[in-house]
Amino acid sequence: MAEQAITLLGKLRSELQDQKLSDSDRAKLLEQLKVIGRNPSQAVPIFEKQNVQILCKYAFETSICSASREAMRCLANAMLLDEGTRQTFVDLEYPGPAAERLKNDDRDDEFLASRLIFFSTYTGKLDIPTLINKHDLADSITKNLGRAVSQLDSKPPDTNPIARMAHQETLKLIYNLVYYSPDSTTSLYPALTPLATLFLRTPLPTPALQPPITLMINALLNLNPQTSQLEDATLRDPLYPPSDPTALTTKLVSILSPSLPPVLTPQSDAILSPLLSLLRTLHSSAPDPAVRASLKSQLLPPPSARDKVLGTDSSLPSRLLRAAVDPSTSTLRDVVAALLFELSSSSATELVANIGYGYAVGILARLGVEADPATLGGAVDGVEGEVNPITGQRRDMETEPVEEVEMTEEEKEREAERLFVLFERLKATGVVDVKNPVELAREQGKFQD
Repeated sequence: MAEQAITLLGKLRSELQDQKLSDSDRAKLLEQLKVIGRNPSQAVPIFEKQNVQILCKYAFETSICSASREAMRCLANAMLLDEGTRQTFVDLEYPGPAAERLKNDDRDDEFLASRLIFFSTYTGKLDIPTLINKHDLADSITKNLGRAVSQLDSKPPDTNPIARMAHQETLKLIYNLVYYSPDSTTSLYPALTPLATLFLRTPLPTPALQPPITLMINALLNLNPQTSQLEDATLRDPLYPPSDPTALTTKLVSILSPSLPPVLTPQSDAILSPLLSLLRTLHSSAPDPAVRASLKSQLLPPPSARDKVLGTDSSLPSRLLRAAVDPSTSTLRDVVAALLFELSSSSATELVANIGYGYAVGILARLGVEADPATLGGAVDGVEGEVNPITGQRRDMETEPVEEVEMTEEEKEREAERLFVLFERLKATGVVDVKNPVELAREQGKFQD
C-alpha cells in the first residue's frame, strides 16, 4: 500500500504540471490517497516534505473545489498521525492560506482549515499574532461562531454532521490559540458573545460533560476577561447577561449536579476541573452580588442539611464537601477547596460556620489560612439552635440514632484514608492534640473493623 501511495503522489505531482485532469478526477486521486493515509504504516511517503508540499499546492493554490478539500483532508490525516508533518506545514508557510480559507462561508472549509491550524499550534513555531493581524483569524472565528448561533434558529434544524464537526473544531482552535499565545486573547474577546450564547442555548447531551459542552467550557475559561476589564459592557454582558446575570452560572451548576459522582476517581480531575474553575472565575469576577448569592445558595449546605452531619447525604453541596478533601484527585480537590473558601467570603470563620471544622481544617491547611479556635462554634445564620463546629450538625439533632450505611470495601478504605488525612491536618494545626483513630485502630489490630 505504501507503493500505491507513491504512485498516487507521482500522478498528482505530474498533474500539477500537465493540468489535464478535471476537478472530479483530481478529487478521486486525492480521495484514494486519503484512505491510504489513515494507516500510519502505509502513509509514510505522504509525510515527506516534497509530498506535503504537493498536497498544500492542491489545497491552497488551486480554486476552491472538491480536489482542494480532498487535499486538505489528506493533510489533516497526515498532521494527525505525524508531528513532523505539522512542522513541515508551518515551515512551508501554509497556515496563512489556511486562515484565509476560513473567510469562506463553508462548513467543510471551516472544519478543515481550523483543524490544520489547530495541529499547527503544537509546533511551537506558529506565528499566531500574524494569523490574527494579517489574515483576520480572530474575526473569522467570531463569524463562524455567529453562524453556529444562527443554525440553532434554523427551521428545520440543520442536521448536517459537518456543521457540528466544524463548530467543535472552531472551539478547539480557540482554546489552543489562547493557550499558546496568551497575548492574542484580547483579539478573540469579540468571540465571547456568540460563544456564551451558544453555551446557554445548546441543548445538553447525556452525559452533559462531553463535546460540544466541554469544548465551550474550556473556551470560556480561557477567554474569561480580568475583573478590571468587565467595566466594558461588551465583555461583561456575554458572561453576565443584563436580563439574567446568573444565567451562565446557573447552567454550569445544572451541568455540575448530575456530573459530580459520589465517589471520585483520578479521571475526575480532567473531566470536572475546567467546569469548577470556570464557576470559581465567574464567582470572583461577578459585578452583580446576585451572582455570588446564587452560587452560595446552590453550592453551600443549606440550613436544612444541619439535621445530619454535613457531607453525609447525596446532595450537590455534600458531594462538593467530599470532593474538597478527596485524596484521589489533586487539581479538582484544590479547585473545589478554593471555591468553597471564596463562597465563604474568603473568611476562615465563615468557612467553618458554612461547612464545619472537620472539612474546613483540610481546606484551610492547604490554603495556608489559620483559624482561631476561639471563633468556632455557636450559631449559624438561618439555623435554629447551636451547631456542632466540627460536624456542622445541629446539637439538638445529635441524639438521633445514626443510620447504618452500607459501604463497599473500596469505599471503606477510601473513607479511612480520608479520615487519616483529616486528623493529621487537625493535629498539625496545634489546636488539639488527638490520636489519629485510624492509626490507633491499626495499633490495636482493629483496622479491619
